[in-house]
Amino acid sequence: MADNPYGMRAPTGGTPPFALGRILDDSAPGQPPLLDADYTLGANWQNDDGFIAANGPDTLLFDSNNDTGFLVAGAVGMSLSGLAPGLRVEGEVSFRQNSNDGLWSTTTGGGSGSGVLDFDHQALAVMANVWYDVDVGWKIKPYVGGGVGWARAKVDGAALTTFTGGGPTTGLFTTFNLSSSGFAWQLGL
Repeated sequence: MADNPYGMRAPTGGTPPFALGRILDDSAPGQPPLLDADYTLGANWQNDDGFIAANGPDTLLFDSNNDTGFLVAGAVGMSLSGLAPGLRVEGEVSFRQNSNDGLWSTTTGGGSGSGVLDFDHQALAVMANVWYDVDVGWKIKPYVGGGVGWARAKVDGAALTTFTGGGPTTGLFTTFNLSSSGFAWQLGL
């Protein structure tokens, strides 16, 4: 390794360090960098889930349609190959969002109601992960692992509801903004 004019160590040949992994790389030649950074931009899919719930004469039916959303994630990690070949740890932050819409209807002893939902579902997560790279002799290495951390899920949107009963039909337009946060986990292959 040779020093460059910026005071950071660069590989022999004078290549300036542009990536975080290169800037913080003080590993021996031919070895993985001590710290590495990565990002992901991609699509996010949710299942089109629906359900029917009944309690005596009361029923609730929900049918959703979820659009393809997006995912943005970044991670900074380091190799622990000195402890076990292929072992690495990382800190990860991710954000994903999907747009959803759906129909619902309910029947109770006092009448019935139905409506349309239109909402966005978002999730922000901060995770600590451990991964094991399986060396199968290829340039691409499969991996297995998981992580724990914190996540916040948020749903905001609007509902148009129509009620019928003993009197005239009435309509109600409602907006909502709900969120919850807490412990999160993930497994990956």
